[in-house]
Amino acid sequence: MDVTNPNNWKNINQNFIDLLVEKGPLRGNVVDFPKDSKNRHFSSTYYPRHLSNGEKNDRKWLIYSVSLDKIFYFCCKLFKQERNYIQLANEGTSD
Repeated sequence: MDVTNPNNWKNINQNFIDLLVEKGPLRGNVVDFPKDSKNRHFSSTYYPRHLSNGEKNDRKWLIYSVSLDKIFYFCCKLFKQERNYIQLANEGTSD
């Protein structure tokens, strides 16, 4: 199972959750992200956030699913509860 792909995190057990928490958000080595009908695509340049004071802050919580071509929020995806609807936890976003 590819642990870097949040699309594979369905019906996972506590041992798998523990493994993911221990390793932290993992990012695959995707270089060529697929383009949509408007010629837009995700880019690894979205991982760091450039702050107004010149610092860079890595958005380690941001993870990308190659198979879905969508981004997810690591903690929300991993610990989501069925009754709570959070787009970045459930189906992700590509917009």
